[in-house]
Amino acid sequence: MGNINSALRAVCNYEDNAEKNIDIEYRNAIRLLLLDAYNRQNVNDLTAEELRCRDSTGTIYRYIFGEHPAENENVALFSESVHDDANAEIKANNTTEQFYNYIHGYREAADVLVMNTMVRGNQGYRDESVFPICFLYRQYLELSLKDMYLYYSADFETDKNDYIKKGGHGLLHIWENKIMPMIKPLQENQYQIDELNMIDGYINEFHNLDSTSMMFRYPINKERLPFHTSSRKINIVSLMNNMNKVERFLAFTSALLDVEKIRREERINREEALSHIENGNFEEALKSYNKALEICLLCRGEEHSDTVFFFTEISSVYIMQGKLEQAMELLTKALDMSNRIQSTKFLFFIYQNMGMVSSMMKNNIEALKAFEASIDYGVEDDPLLIKSYLYSARENRKIGNIEQAKMYYEKAIFLCKELLGENHDDYMKLITENSTFLDKSTI
Repeated sequence: MGNINSALRAVCNYEDNAEKNIDIEYRNAIRLLLLDAYNRQNVNDLTAEELRCRDSTGTIYRYIFGEHPAENENVALFSESVHDDANAEIKANNTTEQFYNYIHGYREAADVLVMNTMVRGNQGYRDESVFPICFLYRQYLELSLKDMYLYYSADFETDKNDYIKKGGHGLLHIWENKIMPMIKPLQENQYQIDELNMIDGYINEFHNLDSTSMMFRYPINKERLPFHTSSRKINIVSLMNNMNKVERFLAFTSALLDVEKIRREERINREEALSHIENGNFEEALKSYNKALEICLLCRGEEHSDTVFFFTEISSVYIMQGKLEQAMELLTKALDMSNRIQSTKFLFFIYQNMGMVSSMMKNNIEALKAFEASIDYGVEDDPLLIKSYLYSARENRKIGNIEQAKMYYEKAIFLCKELLGENHDDYMKLITENSTFLDKSTI
């Protein structure tokens, strides 16, 4: 009675401390002890004290099997129990959740089989269990790789469908051609690279052992020849530990791919916005920009230079629409945010747009201050700096600062000649505008 007594004590202890965070391996071990106890002796052999313990936990039989044996009489093979804790639910048309349940169900079932086998401590049982254990781990691995490809790959959906139809059950092709190109760029340090190489080794080893997913399903192939032509020993505990390393790696990598997928959607929305601007569809551009901004805020928060970038680009659309107050509101917010995070990355664009808005509002002094500030944050070999010099020249001209206007025209012309060349249309326009300005200023 030692086995069942220890199992009952463990269950009672677990039930009494149900609110505590009890290790999952401990809980599984309790269940395995109970299963082992019921496999070895009849429930009717229990003493009165043990029956009391059984009742106090809601019947040990139901704890293991879900319901009393009498309720199983004349019931269909796949039936629904009146006891909710005995029912497992397969939800219709929910492939995302089902993929998760399939994947983790296979791996956890393999883990339980390994632990159950070790609890029994019987060589014959280990020799029986190694086949379902290896099959379950391999099925877990194959489904994990296919799920990652279907969910994270940028391939067209038609290409994904074709690949799944023709891909078969091999591990190596999908790993090397579909998964590795996605995850290799995400490895940022030597530790992650070493871990990837370790997982790569495990997947290659599993594929080389069972390339068709048949070796642990059947003892023979379609020609009735044995799959296993030589004896070998497999350390099932080591296999479980290593597969758990694979699971941790894939879970961490999936989190990285989640971020990458979201960022890809962000990039797509920005590209759509730029395309709408090119076609003059400013409202559609704003919709696409706002989608990209939502993703940015979700991933990186408001106080990030990328958020500043989107505020600045959206302000450009408002300027094109003539919505100057909305543009200035966003630019002020972008400037304040840049100061808070101590980033100068987009100050050139912020000040240049502020200058354009102020100029359109006829506030020439503020416009000049903004354009001159943009020059301070500009890069000398950037053609966009030509505009800041030109706009500064124009604002100085408007308020009567002739000498300052001449200086900025000269800088704009010099930079345009250096970067774009004398034959460029912008250069010719600058020469013409400057000549007209000089003619008028001498009258």
